[in-house]
Amino acid sequence: MLQAAERARQGGGEAVARWRPDLREAGVYAVYVWHGDDPFNDHATDAPYTVRHRDGEAARAVNLREGAGAWKLLGEFAFDAGRDGFVSTNNRGAGNVVADAVKFVKVR
Repeated sequence: MLQAAERARQGGGEAVARWRPDLREAGVYAVYVWHGDDPFNDHATDAPYTVRHRDGEAARAVNLREGAGAWKLLGEFAFDAGRDGFVSTNNRGAGNVVADAVKFVKVR
C-alpha cells in the first residue's frame, strides 16, 4: 500500500497525487482507495481517479462524502510487473479532494 495524506481544495486539476506501486508479479489486481472522515462536509462528491494499467487508463469518480474509513474498490485491472502502472487523483472534483491511501491486491 502506498500512502499520502494530502488534501487539495477544489480547483482545475493542478494539484495531483499519484501512487505508483512496484509490483513483483504481473497479473490482475483489485485497486482500492481509502479516505478519512469529512468533518466539514466539503469533500468532493466526484473525486476523479485514474488507474493506469496494462491496457490503458480507466477513469472513476469517487464520492468522498460517503464510506469514510473503508476501502472502496475502483475495479480489477491487469498490470505488468514493475512500476509502469499507477493511480492518480487531482483537485478537479466538486469539493475538496482527499488523497489518503491506495492499495493493490493481486486477485489472479
